[in-house]
Amino acid sequence: MNTNISWEQAIKRLRALPDQADLVRNAYLDEDNLAAAKRFEASEEFAEILALLKSNFSKSPPWNVLDIGAGNGIAAYAFAKAGHKVFALEPDPSSDVGAGAIRRLVESSSIDIEVINTTAEAVPLANETIDLVYVRQALHHAESLTKLLQEAYRVLKSGGCLLATREHVIDNEEQLKVFLVSHPLHKWYGGENAYKLGEYLNSIKKAGFELISVLGPFDSVINYFPMSRYEFDKKAIQYIRKRLGRYLGDIIGSSPIYKKWYGKLLSWRSKTPGRLYSFLARKI
Repeated sequence: MNTNISWEQAIKRLRALPDQADLVRNAYLDEDNLAAAKRFEASEEFAEILALLKSNFSKSPPWNVLDIGAGNGIAAYAFAKAGHKVFALEPDPSSDVGAGAIRRLVESSSIDIEVINTTAEAVPLANETIDLVYVRQALHHAESLTKLLQEAYRVLKSGGCLLATREHVIDNEEQLKVFLVSHPLHKWYGGENAYKLGEYLNSIKKAGFELISVLGPFDSVINYFPMSRYEFDKKAIQYIRKRLGRYLGDIIGSSPIYKKWYGKLLSWRSKTPGRLYSFLARKI
């Protein structure tokens, strides 16, 4: 394993592999990060994020949003385009996949994003200035999960929310080894990680948060993307048809309650190393 290259170099290697084109696109790692940001803004994932926040957030928009581990800026762009004031925190200075890439988005789109090129364990913002801390696939990269969550709690206003999405979960050290070996980028830059579900939950609660929702791998399109909601619904109907026949299967399969149950069933059954979970919590 060659871990002597940067994240940017690893992404460039991935882009150069023709058989990884779908992965690059689905991970929003396009060289044209404006195109990637626009695609994320229009995605089912982001629509579901806004719906989830709307149903659980007492404060009306616009919000002050801190995007931790903002990467190449796709989510910061989407929140800014939705009318929010965004602080994009990204420690990697890269002009391709890091803070420099976010600055390119700001320059090309005239959107309200303040780029913060530092780590999440020491956020240079005052206490209680943020309404929403959003973290997409970044908690598992924290140098200190405890410190990151404490900082998120500190900068949030009372009643503010933490939404951490698509975090890798493992059950034990053996699963962690399997996940790292199978990850398409870890072999090059060596920066991947995953935690047990209980470690995430305990760290969130210890930071002072009230846990509102835990979404399993198939509870929401937020986690099961790149599978679409249409593809998920199709699988759900096929499952019930096999058991009850086409007529009853189609009737029951169209029910939102059934689809939610089916997602819970798949999430409960999923033991894949590195499977994705999302967490919504509130500062009380």
